[in-house]
Amino acid sequence: MLEKWDGHTHTSFCKHGSNAELDLYLDRAIDLGFRRYSITEHPPLPAAWVANPELMLELAMNEEELTHYMVYATNYKTKYEERIRIHVGLELDYLDHHEAFTLSMVDQWHDTLEDIVMSVHYLPGKNGMRCIDYTAVDFLEGLLAYYGSIDQVVDEYYNHVPRAID
Repeated sequence: MLEKWDGHTHTSFCKHGSNAELDLYLDRAIDLGFRRYSITEHPPLPAAWVANPELMLELAMNEEELTHYMVYATNYKTKYEERIRIHVGLELDYLDHHEAFTLSMVDQWHDTLEDIVMSVHYLPGKNGMRCIDYTAVDFLEGLLAYYGSIDQVVDEYYNHVPRAID
């Protein structure tokens, strides 16, 4: 029998999401019949990963928040253990040529991590790494102008996917 599972969610630690407390999401998931729920937050990124300093503040938590997030998620796992299975995880971005940064986080938290979602949000572009889903203007100026066509941007994205899987 298939188990109803939300395998990718965020918390108030997500800088570009909602500030709502996790209880609201967990209670709703339970009401909808979910049996399993994965909390997969964006971990820290290398300093100045993207050229836009304002965007850096929106993309992921900082180093100090990672410990707080792990405690927060683990506390909810315990609080809800009789009602829903919660998995503590991260949404890890593929960081081209910075795999060691990501792997060090996995090593540091291997005892706590139960789920990892891999994503590709960044591509090389004008003036360095660009977030592919920031704004339409940023995409046009930073990626489309850099690669010359949407087909080239898509090809570059799909070149990153197998690297992320590896």
